[in-house]
Amino acid sequence: MASAGPQRWVVTSAGLLELNDNRLFPLPDGGTVTAFSADSGGPVLATVDGLWAFRRERWRRLGLPKNSTASHVSALAGGVFAGLYGDGVYRYSSEGWRRLPGAPEGCRYPTAIVRTRLGLAVGTLADGVWDYAAGGWRRRSAPAAIPNADIYAIAQYAGSTWAASFDGGLIRVGLHRVRAFTVKDGLAANNPRSLLVYDGRLYVRYATGQVDCFDGKRWQKAFTWKQLPRWQVFSMATDGRRLYLGGWGGWAATDGWKWEYHYHDSELQGQVTTAMAAADGRVWIGTQGEGLLLYAGEKYTTYTEERGLTDDWITCIAVNKRRTLVGTYTGGLLEWRPERLQPLMKAGTYAIRAIAFLPERGDAVIATPVGLYGEEAGSWRVMHEAGVGAETQAVYAGRHGLWTGSRASLSYSPYEAAE
Repeated sequence: MASAGPQRWVVTSAGLLELNDNRLFPLPDGGTVTAFSADSGGPVLATVDGLWAFRRERWRRLGLPKNSTASHVSALAGGVFAGLYGDGVYRYSSEGWRRLPGAPEGCRYPTAIVRTRLGLAVGTLADGVWDYAAGGWRRRSAPAAIPNADIYAIAQYAGSTWAASFDGGLIRVGLHRVRAFTVKDGLAANNPRSLLVYDGRLYVRYATGQVDCFDGKRWQKAFTWKQLPRWQVFSMATDGRRLYLGGWGGWAATDGWKWEYHYHDSELQGQVTTAMAAADGRVWIGTQGEGLLLYAGEKYTTYTEERGLTDDWITCIAVNKRRTLVGTYTGGLLEWRPERLQPLMKAGTYAIRAIAFLPERGDAVIATPVGLYGEEAGSWRVMHEAGVGAETQAVYAGRHGLWTGSRASLSYSPYEAAE
């Protein structure tokens, strides 16, 4: 939301909404909105295609610095200051756009700009918040910055939120502090891909297939060779009682004492177990080529096209007390009904990256490359459109709010705001 004098404005998927008189105006034909603000003349917004000012109930295109190397406008403070992603912060005057001098390297990637009593506060992608006043820059000591991390998975453990990044290790977000854990802190690798909490420990699976666990004090290798003969793990799941580990051509399960192995089941030979979920004595297994399998009563049921499967590459599975949802690579989202899968929605031809259930209603939220989708009364709506490079690929439903991970950020929205 932005204010211009007594008027208040909000950008929605339907257009520009003027709250005072509840009037809706169309957005400029410039693609996804990347930044929004207002000055004394009215709203100013940026799209992937340029910068626009709303004057006399019409959009007017504003020129941008001709020689800028920025990919897009990522932040605005009225029509005076603009953050150009990859090129720093610019100020507009009668002489045109001029870049603010002396900016530190981290300010080349501004994500938010706010005018302060003395100057500006500039939020950055990976270097915290900087104050600009009297021609100088000063970095604020708090809050800590969340690293630019390309988030793959999110979990909550020991009062903190943990996020797995592409190659920057693990990120722990506490109440007053953000910290990154890497191989220097005891991790086996800096490329975690999935997280799971079981039996008071945080389990971390890496792109290499290795798995570590954390007991709140130290990191250690989760399993010995004797416990897990096929050490490369491609998926993890738990029903609270046991831990399930998917590997090449099969899977294993343990309650912390005894192990059960399924490495020679004919139904899974030659297959990568891309996703797993477990509940009520059922074990769901997703593969990359053979579709979906259900293991129950010591036997497998295979779900293929004849049983409603729309794609044989399973990307994620989520279960709660009432439902089982299955994400595919190109076939959208499916729901398991006894003996058959029913299609729920498709995000174009894009993969379903992650699924979470909201804690009270049990509605689902899914992460896709084209935005975060939420379920409401049997229909689906975009909750956050994916901006430039902002593919959503991780989602975690906490008690009070929703955590979302994308290619460029880790974000949190209280449920009132997310809805």
